[in-house]
Amino acid sequence: MIYKDFILKKLKSQLKLGNVVFKIVALNSILYLLSFILNVFGLAFGFTEELMANYFSKVWFYVPSQFSDFFYKPFTLLTYQFLHSGFLHLLSNMLIVYYFGNIFISLTHKKKLLPLYLLGGVFSGVFYLIVFNSLDSLTIENIYLVGASGSAMAILAAVATIIPEREISLFRTFEIKHKWIAVFFLVINIISISSLFGIENSNITNSNIAGNIAHLGGLIFGFLFIEIKKYGVDLAQPVNEVINYFSAYFIKGSEPKISYVNEKFKSKKQFNPYKINKETEVKINAILDKIKESGYDKLTKAEKEFLFNNSNK
Repeated sequence: MIYKDFILKKLKSQLKLGNVVFKIVALNSILYLLSFILNVFGLAFGFTEELMANYFSKVWFYVPSQFSDFFYKPFTLLTYQFLHSGFLHLLSNMLIVYYFGNIFISLTHKKKLLPLYLLGGVFSGVFYLIVFNSLDSLTIENIYLVGASGSAMAILAAVATIIPEREISLFRTFEIKHKWIAVFFLVINIISISSLFGIENSNITNSNIAGNIAHLGGLIFGFLFIEIKKYGVDLAQPVNEVINYFSAYFIKGSEPKISYVNEKFKSKKQFNPYKINKETEVKINAILDKIKESGYDKLTKAEKEFLFNNSNK
């Protein structure tokens, strides 16, 4: 009982204070658990050929492949990102989100990850609709898109774009660079999609066409998310503004209270506790450029500490 209470207390603490990566993984896992319970419950009501949660999720929360259906439920571009069709589907996506997500916030800023996750999923969903309906052989069957695959690939591609030369140890036997992981997924999904040209309609239901297209869309978006920032376009900013607006609307009194030592800081226009000043931003960008050219391991101890401290603001 004591051990159980400790786990619950630890979990509540992580949900409240943990970083955004943990919260994304936790939300996906909780929703999967709820859908599993609903599926078991649905067996008593005759949902045997198709599970109960899967049936209602298709109707309301998955992205349909037909524009005529999507027109009435565009919100599915958000809801599908947090639902999964099976445990292995959930596990594979969350492993990618957890590993590359933590690297991403250590290199950039924690407030950029959720926008990347959400926008990567939205872009992948739209990309799926466009590509699917461009293939004549696939327009007869309505195949639904579900899962965080597009979002996970966007995070992976973003990290691979920032630090392409950094290596990851696979199975403790060999090292592989981030850029080659991204290229592997890119090639595999392009081949899978290309193989569907001219395929018979009777065979497409057994293919993972939705996932393949979403993976490709996520990889494209993750690369663009980082590259266009070089031209002064921060896609995370408008998303964070929307999130902050709704957070302030629904959660009253959440803004931190600040004691001002100097009178000149009382104006909100003069002092924003969340904003990184220009000098800090320039230094961060210089460190990120160095990482991209030489790798993370080439940073000095002071540079690593500076990057870590500012990524957690």
